[in-house]
Amino acid sequence: MDNTTLPLHLSHVQKSSSIINRSHTLLHSTALIALIYYRIASFFQTTKPRDLSTTFTCLLVFTGELILSFLWFLGQAYRVRPVSRTVFPERLPENVELPAVDVFICTADPSKEPTLELHVYLSDDGGCSVTLEAMKEAWRFAKGYWVPFCRAYGIKTRCPEAYFLGEEGNNESSSGSEFMADREKVKEKYENFKSRVMGIRQNSVLIVNRDHTAVVELRVSAMISNSPYILVLDCDMYCNDPTSARQAMCFHLDPKISPSLGFVQFPQKFHNISKTDVYDSQMRFVFKVLWKGMDGLQGPCVSGSGFYIKREALYANPIKG
Repeated sequence: MDNTTLPLHLSHVQKSSSIINRSHTLLHSTALIALIYYRIASFFQTTKPRDLSTTFTCLLVFTGELILSFLWFLGQAYRVRPVSRTVFPERLPENVELPAVDVFICTADPSKEPTLELHVYLSDDGGCSVTLEAMKEAWRFAKGYWVPFCRAYGIKTRCPEAYFLGEEGNNESSSGSEFMADREKVKEKYENFKSRVMGIRQNSVLIVNRDHTAVVELRVSAMISNSPYILVLDCDMYCNDPTSARQAMCFHLDPKISPSLGFVQFPQKFHNISKTDVYDSQMRFVFKVLWKGMDGLQGPCVSGSGFYIKREALYANPIKG
């Protein structure tokens, strides 16, 4: 069958989760209604007179319960219709036939946002020379060693720091003596790259100036590139799947939803989290529960990083070619 006739993605309503969530909402609502009825009834049916301070305290507690109940009720909309989506990037044309994508990475202060985690610098609100020089070093390392290595062996974890630490596991497509030799060579080049970047920081005066004139150098913007889609990342984030652009295009290029689609949000994953993670630092509740529920309500909100946005969505009027 011709791939052009097949859908690029499918959406699925999580029926079991929807039934469980709605049942929980019904039971919890019943309990809240019973509590509110009890508070009102006990307030009016008491036979003993209350002083002013006791009455005010009871009203204050009851008001707090009403506010919390109302906020809880608003949040139940996210659980009514959770949606999961499946993409079929293999049905897209070859990469050379797909629209271009600009990568937009924001940074402001190299002392607070480690320079070694920045692989591409595209917007530096701090205007620091350290960031510019480190970007040049990152570009040389990526072009000369890292990108060719990833392409040759199918490396999925494109962040060298995470790859060499083994945080995402071994995901290369081949092994053997040649691969191990190339890996050690690239690792040595990466260590040299880190040393040069640290040398830049140590030998430079760290001055962050947020009130500075624009410096257009190795920066992607409408002045240099005008790709129809933009990948937005924070400086301390990296994409752990090189096929994410093709996955995003399964939505952006779908004629059924593309006209009304502004962006495609990917979930975020955090490392160096405690095993128990009792405070949900990985934000699993947000990305696995709330965002899927919001998708069922016509789409989640932007999470600040890790999304492919249509450039036209940033303009008040459509772009004329």
